[in-house]
Amino acid sequence: MTRPLIGTYRLQLRPDFGFDEATAIVPYLARLGVSHVYLAPCFEATPGSTHGYDVVDPNSVRGELGGRPAFDRLVRAARGAGLGVVLDIVPHHMAATAANAWWWSVLELGRDSPYASHFDIDWDPPERRLRGSVLLPVLGDHYGRVLEGGELKLSRDGDRLVVRYHEHTAPLSPDTADELWAIAGRRGSGIDPVLDDVNADIDRLDALLDRQHHRFARWQAAAHELDYRRFFDIDSLVALRSERPAVFEETHRLTHALVADGSVDGLRIDHLDGLRDPQEYLERLRKLAPDAWIVAEKILQPGESTPLTWPIDGTTGYDFLAGAAGLLVDAGGVDALVRAYEEFTGDAETYAEARLGARREALRESLDADLERVVSLLVRVCERNRRWRDFTRSELRDALAEVCVHGPAYRSYVVHGVEPSDADRAFVGRSIAGARATRPDLDPDLLDLIGQLLLGDFHGEDETGLVARFQQLTGPVAAKGEEDTAFYRWTPLLCLNEVGTEPDRPTMTVAAFHERAEEQQHHWPLTMLTTSTHDTKRSEDVRARLAVLSELPAEWVATVHEWSTANDRHRDLSLDAPDRRDEWFIYQTLVGGHPLPLDRAWTVIEKSLREAKRRTSWTRVSADYEQATRRFVESILADADFRAELERLDAAIADAGYVNALTQLALRLFSPGVPDTYQGTELWDSSLVDPDNRRAVDFDARSRALDTVRSTPAAELWRRHRAAGLPKLALLHAGLTLRRRRPDAVGRDGGYESIAVRGESEDRVVAFTRGDEIGVVAPRLPLHGLADDAVIGLPAGAWRNVLNGEVVAGDVAFGRLRADFPVALLERDLDPVR
Repeated sequence: MTRPLIGTYRLQLRPDFGFDEATAIVPYLARLGVSHVYLAPCFEATPGSTHGYDVVDPNSVRGELGGRPAFDRLVRAARGAGLGVVLDIVPHHMAATAANAWWWSVLELGRDSPYASHFDIDWDPPERRLRGSVLLPVLGDHYGRVLEGGELKLSRDGDRLVVRYHEHTAPLSPDTADELWAIAGRRGSGIDPVLDDVNADIDRLDALLDRQHHRFARWQAAAHELDYRRFFDIDSLVALRSERPAVFEETHRLTHALVADGSVDGLRIDHLDGLRDPQEYLERLRKLAPDAWIVAEKILQPGESTPLTWPIDGTTGYDFLAGAAGLLVDAGGVDALVRAYEEFTGDAETYAEARLGARREALRESLDADLERVVSLLVRVCERNRRWRDFTRSELRDALAEVCVHGPAYRSYVVHGVEPSDADRAFVGRSIAGARATRPDLDPDLLDLIGQLLLGDFHGEDETGLVARFQQLTGPVAAKGEEDTAFYRWTPLLCLNEVGTEPDRPTMTVAAFHERAEEQQHHWPLTMLTTSTHDTKRSEDVRARLAVLSELPAEWVATVHEWSTANDRHRDLSLDAPDRRDEWFIYQTLVGGHPLPLDRAWTVIEKSLREAKRRTSWTRVSADYEQATRRFVESILADADFRAELERLDAAIADAGYVNALTQLALRLFSPGVPDTYQGTELWDSSLVDPDNRRAVDFDARSRALDTVRSTPAAELWRRHRAAGLPKLALLHAGLTLRRRRPDAVGRDGGYESIAVRGESEDRVVAFTRGDEIGVVAPRLPLHGLADDAVIGLPAGAWRNVLNGEVVAGDVAFGRLRADFPVALLERDLDPVR
């Protein structure tokens, strides 16, 4: 990469915001100070897709975004403004829809399709009736009832003959299509009367459908019988076999071309842990793009590190997000909130218990088919050995499932023929130990066997496949159990329920933050740093605001009790709706995103209720509970007394939330790595979980705000325009400008050193230098005032605060250093004599 990595700006491309719209804001992004436009997936996707991860053709630029000509215009505009382009690519899966020609070919030709080996399909599952066909779990009822109801019909789509079920279509095999065309030819009546005749004869239609390379089934069958691997539990996203060289080459042709011709400077790899062998994939990718900046989406759990053997520049930054979140909360306050949550809800379940239960549910209710594929391999391994052959399938399944739910991270990375790393041994050891502790009834020898297998101690095709598929299963189990379930069930403090965090181990000391940053500079100096993404459940500013609640736990708990008592008249007592856990969640949501209009609030709350899967869910909707809860939300938002109390609390925490947000931004700008700004978050952003965080952004307003920021002192922005978000924009612009002025200080060899802080409030200030040229001093726990009496021991020399121009040296009180702005950005003064 030839351009310095100053900072990226993530754009969510969609049909109503394509390449030309992105081109129009390039001048603004250049003035803001970023170095790279970071694009959401932009290869051909399912028509109408608002995210682009449902790719249908990885070798074509998406037409709905403007196609290749518009993409090239964006690249030229970016280059002309001195910016590069970073592209989000999706190597794990494609859309399992009719728009995907490869998938259509598989449905039409089955194993004979040239693309049959592109997808991770089990053509020989244990169920004889499913062998040789692809399950299509889209029916709203049992197949027989749907067929008899006339909802499955043969139809003509141009020259193709298809089976149609509402919006779903699948092709007829060439043999059956040829037969129908032949009948039409003999009759001389055209094809439509022939199709009508078949549709009118249920037995004949059934017999014809039975001969296809696909099998329609009710949607519930997916969890237990699906014969292809998916992205988590999304049936419409089918996994690719990217570990096969031919598949890798075919799916990366356009990516290679864009990197080779200089259109793209960097790549963001989506869902790396879903691949069979991430190490091998990344080595191939690095050969394809030797000079590109490459970061991979990798969710690191506490104590886990990115494998140092991966030939990439780092992760997409969730590990940084978690560390920054932990620095903003008060440990004692979090403990008090956990106790109060248990008392208010009457539920003493710990997060660890909630997570384990949710993982078991995910495995049982949505990922059972994936587990069964691993079980089948274990059955075959055991059948060949006299010591193990008497273990029943049920015993093997129970043991594998229990080991799976105890994984301490998303996955291990064991490869046969390669010595397992210490991290892999720890992963397997902790998984086995967890299974022993929670299921003492499981045979100890069986657990020992599974542990040995998962470490690659036994060789063979089935053994190799078992290890790989188990490792591809633990990630979805963790994600569905934690991020998509437990994070919505156990909610003492919502700012800690975010991807990459452990809600029950949330806090981080200043010393620990420095230690982590130093390690990052040593191993991953160009990793991406993020605090808001298209996948975060709450924006960076909402989390910063909610962190303030940890500083006033007693007041918050008293407020919740007062609200709950006053709002009892709005609850549906007959349904206990909302129940106390959901009520606690609702209050935090309204406080964190304040002010939230009803439509946005309810969209987020409804999704949260269903993700929690306690009183309602996506697959078993309780209309009564949801309607009663919506009436509650509508009523309290229309209640003048409640709104007044909400405003009172907002006034009490707003400024501290702003300070937290500025500290978080300063750390993102200058911690080791490359800061990413998610679209729209340069001003205060109250976005919550998608689709709320993918709303259209008013770039004209931000461009005007940037003009104001560039001509107004930071102190005045803080004093007069803090509610409009201008201090945040000012800090971002100043920080990016400073990074551009001193690229070596924040680069690969820049260095990171903590700055000594002394005084009674020393633990409420974070201070460090980058490359001995840049200094950052930022407050934490600001509710009761900033730690202005803390003394900052600046390194030798003169330092200029770029936010106010003042030059300082030696020991300086934080109050003087920051002046009238919460954060200080320092640059070693090159001209101390003025």
